[in-house]
Amino acid sequence: MKKTNELEYYEERKNWNFDKYEIESECLTNWDLYQILRKVTDKNSKILDLGTAGGEKILKFFPDCTEILGTDLSPSMIETAKENLEKSGRKNIYFKVMDNLKMDVP
Repeated sequence: MKKTNELEYYEERKNWNFDKYEIESECLTNWDLYQILRKVTDKNSKILDLGTAGGEKILKFFPDCTEILGTDLSPSMIETAKENLEKSGRKNIYFKVMDNLKMDVP
């Protein structure tokens, strides 16, 4: 099997969209990240999301606040996130490519 690095893997999946799949979600813990975010943030808060992919979770579940920055290793994923942001109409959300650390994926 050909080895690929993490960036190549996600670049190939740039147009990933959860809407294309019937996903069933199951909580395996007794806490909910989005509920916690709503409790600990207010209109002046700033949130950093690492590994944001296409930004679907930020756009759908993150609370309104001063600023949300979503980062991802893949420039193509960030491009998709920006397209999703434009469709959403949400404000004060930004997407940036994070530094590329070369990591091999088996």
